Amino acid sequence: MRRIARIVVVVTTVAGFAAVAPSPVGAAAGKSLSLASHAQSVKTSTGKSLKLQITALKMTTQGDTSAVLLSVTLSTGTPYGRGETHSWRFSPSRGSFTYSASTGKGSVSTGKEMQPFGLLSLTFTKTGQSTSKCAIAGSVTNIKGKLHGKVDVDTSLSAWGSVSSTRFTFATPNIISISNGCNGGEGKVPCSVATTWSGPSSADQSGSAYESGYAVTVSGTTTSTITGSRTTSLSKPRGASRADLLTAVAPSPSINSSMLTVRTKSGSPVSGSATISGGQASNTSQACVLNGHQRTEHFTSYYGGASWSSPRGITFNFKAGPDLVTATSGTGGWSRNTYS
Repeated sequence: MRRIARIVVVVTTVAGFAAVAPSPVGAAAGKSLSLASHAQSVKTSTGKSLKLQITALKMTTQGDTSAVLLSVTLSTGTPYGRGETHSWRFSPSRGSFTYSASTGKGSVSTGKEMQPFGLLSLTFTKTGQSTSKCAIAGSVTNIKGKLHGKVDVDTSLSAWGSVSSTRFTFATPNIISISNGCNGGEGKVPCSVATTWSGPSSADQSGSAYESGYAVTVSGTTTSTITGSRTTSLSKPRGASRADLLTAVAPSPSINSSMLTVRTKSGSPVSGSATISGGQASNTSQACVLNGHQRTEHFTSYYGGASWSSPRGITFNFKAGPDLVTATSGTGGWSRNTYS
């Protein structure tokens, strides 16, 4: 069974904001160092009010020599949440991200490794920390601190311009996490009533594109969104890319037997419709928790051979980049879960 997360980019939440981090599942032997800045309100050179977030990840398992995974994210709301998000991903050298447990000092310093998209020269200063054991093995230490320094980000997007300050200060919290072989397993899954769906991946004029949706009902209230995402490889620096995401409110998908119909909301930045039909049904279940009591969640999924049909494609109207138009046909899938 294939299940879809609420967002396309895989992230984990630390203290209420998105941070790039490895999955704890199946990573019992892995060690890592990660940073998640506060999602800081900024005004760009074009006068646009956005949220800026910096995340970094370095694997520290003995013998690992891989580069740092660094992301610079600008968004109209919560990063990767409702609204428009653009995230630049870089692979600077291991020395670009450091932290010393003995001094409580850390840094993110890219030099020319982000060019032509600017540079970061940030200092992290510890203000407190806590360590917790993971469910299956290992532990995680979360270190809160101050983060400040030079931020020079040229988005290359004409609508958003640049963010530049030699004395940039992030509000708190900013968190550096040290994972020491943490394996949290799957944890306790909360019970939910939800519908998830995904269309075919495709290549548009700017990169690889993907669309998905998620509708969840909590305490009788249903929230439904639709997301379009695109990943574009950048010519410089080496290995860099940009992820573009647009998430908007949408009507809940309607279901008629094995057919799911996707519609969009009038006046939103997303327009069009699609159906996902056919496919082989798969029924599974798992334990879930509701108000402290264990229940059973039931899934009915149609991901084996289901067909996507959208005569005009679904259009995601980006304000700071090219529009994304989905494929008109291909393979899709959807899943519905309830609990008892």
